Amino acid sequence: MLSHIGFTQSVSLPTDRARIKVVSIPDYYDANGPMLKVLRTDAGTPLRAGTAWIWEKERQEEPNSYYVLMSSKGLNAVRMILFDTWEVDAYLPSAVFTPTDWNDAVYRTRQLARIERSVNYASANGMYIIINSHNQIPKYNEAYANALWTYVAPYFANRTHVIYEATNEPMSGIGKNGDLDAGRAILSPLLNALKRTFNIIRAGAPNTHIMILSPPGINDHAFGTGMGNLAASFAQLAGAVDWTKTSVAYHLYNNDRGFGDVAVNAWNLRNLHSRYPGWPSENNFPLSVSSTILGITDPWRSAQFDNDIYVNQTCEKLGIGWSMWNINGQTQFNRNWPRMWTDAAAKGWAWTKDVLSTYPVNFISFTGSKSITGNDLKWVVANEIDNKQFDVLRSTNGVSFEKIGEVISTANNGSSSSQKTYNFTDATKPPEAYYQLKQIDRDGKFKLSPIVYISTASSGISSSFVYPNPFANQLNLIVAANKKENITLNIADATGKLVCIKTSLLEKGKNNLTLNMGKQPSGLYILTAKNSEGKVVLLYRVIKK
Repeated sequence: MLSHIGFTQSVSLPTDRARIKVVSIPDYYDANGPMLKVLRTDAGTPLRAGTAWIWEKERQEEPNSYYVLMSSKGLNAVRMILFDTWEVDAYLPSAVFTPTDWNDAVYRTRQLARIERSVNYASANGMYIIINSHNQIPKYNEAYANALWTYVAPYFANRTHVIYEATNEPMSGIGKNGDLDAGRAILSPLLNALKRTFNIIRAGAPNTHIMILSPPGINDHAFGTGMGNLAASFAQLAGAVDWTKTSVAYHLYNNDRGFGDVAVNAWNLRNLHSRYPGWPSENNFPLSVSSTILGITDPWRSAQFDNDIYVNQTCEKLGIGWSMWNINGQTQFNRNWPRMWTDAAAKGWAWTKDVLSTYPVNFISFTGSKSITGNDLKWVVANEIDNKQFDVLRSTNGVSFEKIGEVISTANNGSSSSQKTYNFTDATKPPEAYYQLKQIDRDGKFKLSPIVYISTASSGISSSFVYPNPFANQLNLIVAANKKENITLNIADATGKLVCIKTSLLEKGKNNLTLNMGKQPSGLYILTAKNSEGKVVLLYRVIKK
């Protein structure tokens, strides 16, 4: 739980992108051959990711400005490295090193808060985020990993732009044709441990996409079929694998280039994707770019396929996406990004930024009031495109919502160019409640409305509405008051730090209030209002673009 707000689970935001999907596409090198299974965003694009770290040491996390930078350059994802996992693998407890422990509530709260800030930054900038437990090659601390995912998996399970990568290079290689050097991979203690961790993640997050295995390379003693074989062995172990929500992660540091023909035209990589969905979750610059040029000490480089100096060029040809390791933080990004982009632009593998589709419904208003029959909700929409329904959500604290009903679209086949009005009555008549609408289209995409608060007359406020959300600089609040009284508006950032305080006098009836947030950085904010008695009478989650 994040004590300063009271979250027990990370709350979805209107800017969260829809879950990624597994699709089949033609093979670039063989249009008549087997289709390739790849991942696609809600814009129909591959995942193209930069890297960011979260750990206990300095720099503990990246600021929102880094996410703004990545998004501005056309990256639609970020691989979030939980590097404390590596530290636990690498060092023994000593006077100078105390291992982190996910069963320690203090550490867990601190770390979940860091991750959540990054998850919200990614959302606000139109990006997906891949949370990766980053162990040290070739070690795997199952107890630590299981504790991490026991808490992380359910906490972010309802954030649709979040993806889980279960591990990082837990083996030095995939063995001979994918046998993990165990004769049969299913006999490998490591593979069994990885499957047990996967089962914990899946139990905690039934709908979240999970990436598995993450070896340092796809080299398999020049057989070319090892990665697919290893995935097949993983699936055979106890615990179902739904390949519409699971993919094979791998790193392209080694690819058997120079050993026969398996890497020609990326045949070994294509063989994997013809059998299972996958994603190269860690690529790097080519051997020709020195550590001095990159400003790093890391010697690892990605092996090329054929004449594609950058392995990302091959990934773009195949339409499988990529993630770049040494684009990690703003300093590395500014230093190294221009070098890669120059190659991409010169050789025709540059890409364009995702064009995020407009949502199928535009809300004009959403209001609530009390009546004899219950709490009455009314909303007006400007247009509908393939709209299926509105789920009506209710909360007692403005944070954790539950579905209490649904209203089916009255538009012809879910589409209409004219305004329509919808109504719903909560007949349970709670004295105080927050309401929100979840508009769902026929493809499963959804949009969350602003929140409406309805209360008894004794609280002084009968209803309220905040807009726009997300907002650019100015936030507007409409409050219907039952009496004249002072209220204090507080805005806190995701860490709980107060960034704005404003006292306003409410007149009986409708009140229009404004808050100027132009000087504040983009991100998630919590708006609360307290009456003259110090009671919280309003609570909203808002996002600054």
